[in-house]
Amino acid sequence: MVSVCRAADVVNGVPGAAQVHKDTWTWRVVANVDTLENLIEVMHGGAVGTLEVPCIIGEDMYDALVKAKDRLRTAITGGNATEIGNAIFDFEALVVSNCLFVDVLDPLLEFPGPMQFSAPNIQPPGNLAPSVKVGTQGTAIAGIIDTIENPCCCKLLVDLEWIALKNGLVGQQPTLPLF
Repeated sequence: MVSVCRAADVVNGVPGAAQVHKDTWTWRVVANVDTLENLIEVMHGGAVGTLEVPCIIGEDMYDALVKAKDRLRTAITGGNATEIGNAIFDFEALVVSNCLFVDVLDPLLEFPGPMQFSAPNIQPPGNLAPSVKVGTQGTAIAGIIDTIENPCCCKLLVDLEWIALKNGLVGQQPTLPLF
């Protein structure tokens, strides 16, 4: 942020010269198995938007993510690069295959319920990751919601990529800055 303010010195009632001030922020990416565990808990317990359901909407999906995180922790503790890579690859596949990628989540379309008072209604998802319509072609499992406002799947995938980079597993040009 750039702002202009007057210098503090006042001479004969006249404020000091105008000075330009620029705020500078330095961000540092930190992702490891511990932060990944916290992220999963937040995404499972906190509601997103007015839908009032968490990003991780299925208990089965939550359990699968916790198991994947535990497998990754065990692999990293063991130090075997192949096991770490396999755990990360399987974790990524789990996220991508159970993610509902939408620009904006319209609950009337994704979670339709029975008509109420002659108007559409929503039926919030139950304990299992629900099937949702994918265009006119069929359905998919939606265990994690990913929208522009709440990019939950993307955040999980970026953290996994960072963990892979920090463990020396680089199979392609990294998309994250290295510090």
